[in-house]
Amino acid sequence: MGTWFTESAWPPIMILATAAGAGVALFFTTQRVKYLAALLPLMIFGPVIYAYEQRTVTERERVETAVYDVVAAFQREDRPGTLAYFSASDRQLRGRCTWAMDFVQPNGDLSVTDVSISMGNRNNRAVARFRVTGPIKIMSIGDVGTRASRWELTWQKEGGEWRIIGLQRLDPISGEPMELMTQSERALR
Repeated sequence: MGTWFTESAWPPIMILATAAGAGVALFFTTQRVKYLAALLPLMIFGPVIYAYEQRTVTERERVETAVYDVVAAFQREDRPGTLAYFSASDRQLRGRCTWAMDFVQPNGDLSVTDVSISMGNRNNRAVARFRVTGPIKIMSIGDVGTRASRWELTWQKEGGEWRIIGLQRLDPISGEPMELMTQSERALR
């Protein structure tokens, strides 16, 4: 896959559409057919730009896909699949993930929303912030209903794949960093 200068095909297509609109406006104003030629680049290049952008996957899009995939693996309670997204070199972080999968289990579909990805200078590091909402059960007490949580994952490219090297739980309302487990959650253990 190649690289693309925008995250979406729509900005360049909108530029072409604006030029085409100007050509149509000039045609209706002057009644000169030559201004309809402004439609030609939109008709030719619009679909080409759209098709190329659809085939092009940026590093930001790869990280976003990895966010959805790691949450899906967690939802399926696929321990090896979930751990595969964490850097193999960080045993402590992998241990925290294993503990979390023992303590909290999804009790239905998890919804991932509010995803934002910021890329590092050389596209080898990324930070993903997102919200996860869904029904969960806490092993020591059972079903606790639908809960919202926010997360910040730091990703690093390792061997061509994006791996998690940092995990921060965020307050679901303010977005401020918080402990992985609150005191009330510790009491439930």
